[in-house]
Amino acid sequence: MAAASDRPTLVPCTPENIPEQLRKLRRWAPWAAPWSDERQKYDKVPRRASNPACGLSNLSAAGWVSFDEAMAVYKERPDIIAGVGFLMTGVKGIVGIDLDHCVVNGEIAPWAHEIAAQLDSYTEISPSGTGLHVWVLGDLPEDWAAKLPGAEKVNGKEPGLDVYGGGKRFLTLTGERVPGTRATLRPVREGFLDSLKAKYHNGRRKAELLALAVPNVAGMEVPHLDDLDLPTRAYAYMTEGPNEGEDRSHRLISVGVALAKAGLSPEMALAVMVDNEHTMETALSKRNYDYDKAVEYLWTQHCRRGAAIVEEDAVLTYEHLVGDSGLPVAPPAKAEPTLEELLGGEPAEVAIDSPDFFEALDDEPEAPPASRDLAPVGLKKRFAFESVGQFLRRPPAQWIIKGLLPRASLAVLYGASGSGKTFFALDIAGCVARGAEWRGVPVAQGTVAYVVAEGASGFRDRAHAYCRQHKIDPDSFPVRILADAPNMMNNTDVTDIIAALKDLGPLAVVFLDTYARVMGNGNENEAQDVNRVVRNCDLIHKATGAIVVLVHHTGKDTTSGARGSSALRAAADAEIEVSRAKAFRTATITKMKDGQDEAEFKFQLASIAIGVDEEGEETTSCVVEHMADTPKENKVGGLPEITGKAQLAVYKLFGEHFSIAETTREAFLELARNHLESGRSPNWRKNINQPLDALIRTGHIIEAGEYLKLNTKM
Repeated sequence: MAAASDRPTLVPCTPENIPEQLRKLRRWAPWAAPWSDERQKYDKVPRRASNPACGLSNLSAAGWVSFDEAMAVYKERPDIIAGVGFLMTGVKGIVGIDLDHCVVNGEIAPWAHEIAAQLDSYTEISPSGTGLHVWVLGDLPEDWAAKLPGAEKVNGKEPGLDVYGGGKRFLTLTGERVPGTRATLRPVREGFLDSLKAKYHNGRRKAELLALAVPNVAGMEVPHLDDLDLPTRAYAYMTEGPNEGEDRSHRLISVGVALAKAGLSPEMALAVMVDNEHTMETALSKRNYDYDKAVEYLWTQHCRRGAAIVEEDAVLTYEHLVGDSGLPVAPPAKAEPTLEELLGGEPAEVAIDSPDFFEALDDEPEAPPASRDLAPVGLKKRFAFESVGQFLRRPPAQWIIKGLLPRASLAVLYGASGSGKTFFALDIAGCVARGAEWRGVPVAQGTVAYVVAEGASGFRDRAHAYCRQHKIDPDSFPVRILADAPNMMNNTDVTDIIAALKDLGPLAVVFLDTYARVMGNGNENEAQDVNRVVRNCDLIHKATGAIVVLVHHTGKDTTSGARGSSALRAAADAEIEVSRAKAFRTATITKMKDGQDEAEFKFQLASIAIGVDEEGEETTSCVVEHMADTPKENKVGGLPEITGKAQLAVYKLFGEHFSIAETTREAFLELARNHLESGRSPNWRKNINQPLDALIRTGHIIEAGEYLKLNTKM
């Protein structure tokens, strides 16, 4: 173990030398430098600026701050913070080249000098003083790394070359610029990075080969922690993180065992641990913040091993676990397949060590029973039947807005272009955020997140109008808006949007407007693509507790419901159709798993002045004004009785020709002109339009966009 006095001195940070191109991005964090006796080097661990004692994940930009905020922590906490670092995860247009072990007594090795000179961009000394970091402008398809076995070693360590351009990494910056190099990032010469890779990259390294044995759990649907029967300490670790000074390796294996005991397969346990920020952060810190190695570490050391421990436990009786002293003793060592064995190499015996075994196994110790004649301890059953009484004692369905918006996973709100569906969605969002009654129905108040994936300018006007109508201070209105289009088919985007949503705290509703824009390159008509989006929406629900509302379009045939595969409707807990008539609009509940279908809510759009444009003319937008339900209803169809000879004639003619199909207004007017007596008058258009509009207002005929159709739900 190296004494503190024998350890190398880290290079301090000189902030004024760090290029503005990097400083202006909100991708910074302070980092700590715990000493690793095993590797004889400092680890670099990003910390939260708000609480420097806590680690920070580099899986997404959540929690990363501005350069000035990170530097403030660096200056205020020299006791635990060694420098500042830049998050490379998901970055575009920036590439960082890490030249390891290439500087001795200020002299740069020839191979590194050649690379830095050809890159001709901002270059600085690494924190250890033995490497270089070169930053360039450019794009990299994927990160890569190489060892240089022929190069001269530095302090007994083999030089290496790592090139990062968007992978799950962060890079430290010192501002210790190499004299004679550029002060700013320069565009990399076309083709240079490819030639660099061709020259130095020596194929897959051993770590990459080993990673092939790790299952791909990206996008896998994971259960919510509250739905798993986890011991208190394992649950606390995954929801709150490790306690200060706690042995995180032992706690991590206890989590692996707890997940296995909860009935999860090793693959599902891995998906849960990768999805959890605390277990993933621990794994990253144990593997020098290399994402692939961290996942491999969770798989081999904690998921497979946890399953093996539980399997061993399933055939152990109390006598095996307790010796004469009454204290736990280790069971016979059990062989654990190594990575080499998994890859087809020579097998090696690795025993499950006793401390880890019982740290995990005895998560919540209980007093020994009086009798030692016990049956083997088994795994938790995945399927457990319950009595009718138990089933009936389950809590009833809960609502955010009773009859309209359940506390569930997914809802779809759809309508034709111009039907008013986004206005209706904003009206719901506003009522939930304010806790105001919706059409006289109490609303469970909660924060709302609204993703405006298209039409941000128009939505801005609508939000402005809503705040004016209800006399709301926009800065205190608990609706959070994202004017961007996360790709719900892309795992990285899904991970990032979940992290951003979790930063908002508890949420009630998340709107994604529109479904088509957040589907990326997915196909609405392909059930496989639809199910992937639905699964990722469910991940948002599980992470935030909010119902996800997809705002969607109808197809060309407006009578066929929402556009695309029926898999979307099948997965939705609720579905609402917004349609437009000439005099009003209607929101109809077309599906409600735990409520009543076919409820209808009429509304109209009222114009609100929101300002003045550059030419001095008044600008307006619209807000929802709810209309009372029609009071006069017949006993059969729920619609007012048709009164008047003209209405009856128009309704009869429409039913005879368009009982199934739909038509345009103009086409029907021409038909009526040739068949109705009123069509012979000089004012024939008015004589037909008036009763037709009356039938539309009463709901006997539905006007959706430019088409008319008979209401067949009577």
